[in-house]
Amino acid sequence: MASLHRARVVAIGTEADMIRLNRALLTTQDWLEEPEDGPALTLEELYRQVHERAQFEGTADSTFLYDMVTAMPFGEATDESCRYTMRQESCGLYTACFAYEGETAFQPEDWLSLHKRCGMMPMLALRAGWDFAADKGLVIISGGRIHDNWDRMAESWLWLLHQYEFGYPPEEAVERLAKLEKTLEREDFDMSISELLESCVENLEYLGDTSDITAESLQAAKEQQDFDLLFEMIARIGETALWETEHNARWIACLEAVQEAWQEHTGE
Repeated sequence: MASLHRARVVAIGTEADMIRLNRALLTTQDWLEEPEDGPALTLEELYRQVHERAQFEGTADSTFLYDMVTAMPFGEATDESCRYTMRQESCGLYTACFAYEGETAFQPEDWLSLHKRCGMMPMLALRAGWDFAADKGLVIISGGRIHDNWDRMAESWLWLLHQYEFGYPPEEAVERLAKLEKTLEREDFDMSISELLESCVENLEYLGDTSDITAESLQAAKEQQDFDLLFEMIARIGETALWETEHNARWIACLEAVQEAWQEHTGE
């Protein structure tokens, strides 16, 4: 179990970007099936091909395969864990979110290769290993480079490895959090369990409201050449997919119940 690693990767772009992405996924293993004549494949047709090929070559549960990411991967994933969901956001941009697990730690170079093949479309990733001491947190792939972000490391671990303890009675969650508390102390991690749970809620609440990010605000940032603001907005849209904020009501209710049980346990 200590070797288990999980990751979520999201690419954010226009419809044209998504067409390039899905074509790249299929052409990695020469799996793209194009009509001999007639119009070019639509985004929906390409997306469907990725799912169908993954189920044919992998398992019935697969919606992409790790071998689609790059021809010579450093990483790997169990086929049955591979999930790929694409959707159009309210601002007009699309997100393509990949989730998978395996025995190998997240390999950003594999996704950097895909990033470069797709015209440098920005990508964000969350990764964590069962061993809390393993690399964890956010990775940014932009402009042909890999950037580590040291924010939300423990939050990423609790989300990816334990899904905020969702589906378990709060009392059972407290037992696991008590073990995590010892790990945090051993790793000299500057955060208590209560602070971790509160930070998880704050992160979800912040990302859950993207009403200020619209097609108009994105266009305005482009016209003003405010590329820092533009990337900040794009990244926030991407993170909504990474953290599944569409289920915020579920996640926040769970975290608040666990927090209450933890306070009763510790007498805080």
